[in-house]
Amino acid sequence: MQHDDIVGGVSGHWCDCVGAYLIARTHWNGGGVAQFPISNAFLASLSGAKVVRCLCVLLLVLCSLTSAHADQRDIVQVKEYPWSTVARVRFGHGWCSAVLIGPNLVATAAHCLWNKITGRSMDVKALSVVVGWDRGMFIDGSKVLGVTVSPKWVPEEMVRYGSEQAGRDWALLELETPLGKEVGWVALSDSIKIGDPIAAVGYGEDRKHVAVAHQGCHITEHLPTGDWTHDCDAVHGDSGGPVFSWDGSAPKVIALTVARLGENRGGAVGVPEFIQEARKLGAPKDSRPAENIGAH
Repeated sequence: MQHDDIVGGVSGHWCDCVGAYLIARTHWNGGGVAQFPISNAFLASLSGAKVVRCLCVLLLVLCSLTSAHADQRDIVQVKEYPWSTVARVRFGHGWCSAVLIGPNLVATAAHCLWNKITGRSMDVKALSVVVGWDRGMFIDGSKVLGVTVSPKWVPEEMVRYGSEQAGRDWALLELETPLGKEVGWVALSDSIKIGDPIAAVGYGEDRKHVAVAHQGCHITEHLPTGDWTHDCDAVHGDSGGPVFSWDGSAPKVIALTVARLGENRGGAVGVPEFIQEARKLGAPKDSRPAENIGAH
């Protein structure tokens, strides 16, 4: 068998194809267009089948490069604090992300509690919260006893959701079981500013059975509508997930991811929007690390 057959019939100019691949890697810069300086002689010598094979190789390379650049999230260990405080709000077959901000108090996105089918808010009896969800296992769970939604939230506006709605998209859930006593909680902080280094965490739909976090991203903008933006990766399912910052070694919740505003901007409602209401419901001023975490 000739070498030509082994490599799919393009061995005569395979080095040019590989060269184009290497050039693509060299010139790839954050989603820009890579330049492929391939010789005219190379192009003229290729048959249709050879062109297809070579282009397939290059397209596969570019897809892998794009994917690697676009997603900078990593799976986090839900038995380790503060990731242990990241929760899932469950309703029927759906879910949203959330965070424990007290022993029995959870913060999430208001739009998660809206039933698109009935056009009304979900009954509190249909809601439950679990912490430490990881591939079907979880640390603990609780029924929801009460819901407090932003007084500025207008559910009917979901049909035209944008930055204005994102700035008031918060809800607080009171739990029957004090999950925070086992997994800990992260205190709220109303200190949020552009440039803050952060970590955004959630249960995105693309990896819905594990918690993933983009660490080392930043708060990028405070919009006139009141919401904030960050450059952390975010997908559907991350709504209600916490945006953590660190005050020394202690984590704080400074916002909740509630939307994706464009290709590279996550939309977030800042803690200043709901910290007073959370305090009324018993949200502590200090964080508490986890102790003796188990799993069910």
